[in-house]
Amino acid sequence: MTLMECKIDEICSSEQREKLLAELVNRFDRIYKTEKDCQEKINRMLYPGGEYSCRACRSNDVEHGYGERKVYCFSCKKTTSLTAYTFFHRIRNARSYLLPIWVMEQGMILNASEIGRISGVVNSTGQLILKKITYVIKNQMDTLQVELLSDQMIGVICKRSRETPKRE
Repeated sequence: MTLMECKIDEICSSEQREKLLAELVNRFDRIYKTEKDCQEKINRMLYPGGEYSCRACRSNDVEHGYGERKVYCFSCKKTTSLTAYTFFHRIRNARSYLLPIWVMEQGMILNASEIGRISGVVNSTGQLILKKITYVIKNQMDTLQVELLSDQMIGVICKRSRETPKRE
């Protein structure tokens, strides 16, 4: 089962969904093998050019190790966090946040219990991660100001239950 075989506008069985989710998690694990790989991906998301800077003095004269959250500034001699005051502020485990984001980027919508299960966190943390992701998506959608016609939503909205017969 691939994501293309189980499209968003189709109803997939829970067994198909679980297989697809397991396939996506396996792909993620092959790409991001360690916690340091996950943190490095987050760092590159926050600093696309790889230009890390000190949060205290804004100097670019910093030392940064692969997969590290902190940078040491040679100018002001302070150690600062790359994720401070961002979406990833005070996270304990980079994989727990990166995995659901990556799966959603592949086109699969997750609920809080699925996030908790695949990330290895409790359901309440899965709910927190989902809320944070949803908040960011909503803010991004507000800035896009794109208009969607109702005809474009038919495949998603107009689903019929398998138990309900087609009206004739």
